Amino acid sequence: MNRVRFTIASLLAPIAALCVPILIAAPFLLSEQSGKVTQLANGTPDDAPARVAGIFLLVLLPCLFLLGTAFYAAIGFALAWLKKLTIRRFIGVSTIGAFLLFACSSSLWVSSERPTAQGLLLGVVVGFVVSFFAAIGALAWWHVSTGRQPPNPSIERTSPGKPGDASHLKR
Repeated sequence: MNRVRFTIASLLAPIAALCVPILIAAPFLLSEQSGKVTQLANGTPDDAPARVAGIFLLVLLPCLFLLGTAFYAAIGFALAWLKKLTIRRFIGVSTIGAFLLFACSSSLWVSSERPTAQGLLLGVVVGFVVSFFAAIGALAWWHVSTGRQPPNPSIERTSPGKPGDASHLKR
């Protein structure tokens, strides 16, 4: 595997994995309602959606990008070192790894203030969503790092003949 492709793939995979969360968070900041403060039922002002979207885009996103780059680079390096680098293994390891990392970190988040069943349900649902985004990033990493092109369906392939004869291409 080429090191330049490996590095570029490790940098592009977190971008692919974070596209959907960015597309979800950006409209809250860019909409006309982001500057408006809504009123809660008890009359207190609330601008929580805009604050959460801003914190995600400005603070958390660069950290997630760096962690994602290290995550995909480590998985790619480990599988290449073990000579087990296939698309199926890469997507599986990154998906399961992302779910386990999220499960371990969210288990610290579930506290005695929050009912355990609701906290665990939220953790499992968000963990599966994180795993889906990790699979998108893994697919992007694979296609950039390997550089394999899908076969051209317009060329009909037949049995190969002598080398250099090009008899295996039917035009």
